[in-house]
Amino acid sequence: TVHIGLNQLRQLVNALIRHYGHPAEVHIEVARALKLSREHKAEENTKNAKNRAWNEKLNQELIDLGEKPNATNRLRLKLFKELDKLNPICVYSGQRINLSQLFTNAYQIDHILPFSKTLDDSYTNKVLVTQTANAAKSNQSIHELCQTHSQYNWDEIQDNITKLPYAKRKRFAPDALEQWLGNTGAFEHDGAGFLQRQLTDTAYLSRVTREYLQQICPANKIVNSPGRLTALLRAKWGLNGVLSHDHKKNRHDHRHHAVDAVVIGLTDRSLLQRVATRAGQLKVQSSENLFKGISADLPFPDLIEQTRGAIARCTVSHKPDHNPQAQLHEETAYGIVSVIDPDKNLYKTRHRVAFTALKRKDFKDLENTQLAAKLEALTEDYSEKEVSNTLIALAESTRHQWPNKVYLHRKISGVPVALKGTALSPDPAKRPPNPAKLYRAGGNYCYEIYQTDDGKWAGDIIRTFEANQGNYQVFMKDKQRFHSKTFRGQPLVMRLINNDMLAIWESGAVKIIRVQKMTTGRIYFSENYEANVDARDRNKEDTFSYIIKSPDALRKCQTRKITVTLLGQIKDPGFKEYDTVICPSES
Repeated sequence: TVHIGLNQLRQLVNALIRHYGHPAEVHIEVARALKLSREHKAEENTKNAKNRAWNEKLNQELIDLGEKPNATNRLRLKLFKELDKLNPICVYSGQRINLSQLFTNAYQIDHILPFSKTLDDSYTNKVLVTQTANAAKSNQSIHELCQTHSQYNWDEIQDNITKLPYAKRKRFAPDALEQWLGNTGAFEHDGAGFLQRQLTDTAYLSRVTREYLQQICPANKIVNSPGRLTALLRAKWGLNGVLSHDHKKNRHDHRHHAVDAVVIGLTDRSLLQRVATRAGQLKVQSSENLFKGISADLPFPDLIEQTRGAIARCTVSHKPDHNPQAQLHEETAYGIVSVIDPDKNLYKTRHRVAFTALKRKDFKDLENTQLAAKLEALTEDYSEKEVSNTLIALAESTRHQWPNKVYLHRKISGVPVALKGTALSPDPAKRPPNPAKLYRAGGNYCYEIYQTDDGKWAGDIIRTFEANQGNYQVFMKDKQRFHSKTFRGQPLVMRLINNDMLAIWESGAVKIIRVQKMTTGRIYFSENYEANVDARDRNKEDTFSYIIKSPDALRKCQTRKITVTLLGQIKDPGFKEYDTVICPSES
């Protein structure tokens, strides 16, 4: 994290120097709180004392259990105690967690919201689960786990977490990951950007940044402004209203960082000293108390108007990742029953799931049609929750009458992977007619747009799996062909990858947009400044919606790929008129 931040800083500073020359003064925001009052220091000391006492108690219990009193074992024991004392279970699978195996690999500590996506290593993001459940969840949210592994039931998990603290329960919501990343909803006041690891890295990065910038600016000309003060001054000066109507910070607009930059740039040493002194005197820190008796008026009368005008001229730059290396396919394997459409990679598949994990919509896909009819009749007027409870009751009370596992037949588009060696039965008679497993394909690498014989634009999606195959890798290395043709040989207009920036002509003006996602025949865009777009699109109360275009609709909008520099400068080549070209067939 630190070296990436320093590299980005180096590029930005060099670009600024090339354009404007060496700076006379540098203002930076640091991850540091305002000065603590005596009462707040006492609070922190009390909290630390309680933590030490709790750790000593856990250490003694570990010694009594014959385990080493180290940090890992303390965490396991603490998480175990957090579960239902009468029935401690894995909240994912519902399986009982036994104290006798607590310190073995049978149970593992999992991050509720994936650590790789949040970097949240705090205690409130950890839970004790079985090794099997942890492996199945992998790098997913709870909601994604239930979608990709039918043996994990969403409603059951919601019942299992009732004994957990609210700080953990809220992380099990369907859109918890999006809320956390966007610092919205239940996580509005959690400061998602300042999680434990990031706080440490940001504080260290702030110190290293100061040393780094001293190479171009004297130390006495570098002003450190704490983030908390930035928020207070932004509100006091009325700058929250630049991007929102409710005078709250608008985290759905990337340009809120530019508003912060305005505040940081206008915060001088004198104001910092006055605020820090005042903060140390207060028992209760609030913006009203903090600025009482301190001169912190607008630096100049038309600050809000000037800021609003500057923000309107901002274009947010985004870095596309043109590297095709990513998850090739989902983890769940499906048996292939028959091929439906080889051109679309569509197959009829056979997949085994737990009987108790079935939902009403699954009944029609059951391989055992008699069982399907029986379940349909039994649960005809039941709600989804009642269906789930009924299946669990049947499995527990009359287990011999109902199967533990059942097979579903479904139509799935995916990537077939041939079975070889020991994966096949040595008895040819027992080998499946289609000796392969099917995996749902991973994400999309790019959308190749080409011109048809009649001058229109069409396109093909290249999936990540396909982009990592040998033939496509060879195609990418042939730069002349890669930049002039699509993979299938059509005349290339443009190749779009997520985060690519484009200019389109719409409603009588040029609009700068970026690629968000793509499906067959459709590409989804947002304006360059929009943030948290996926979560907002699924939120029915949010007014945001994607800009959706077909390849030929892009032609009608005079679309072209552009580059936005680190300084927000737009490099627009203009719209290129393509002649109608009939591409000769390639041998």
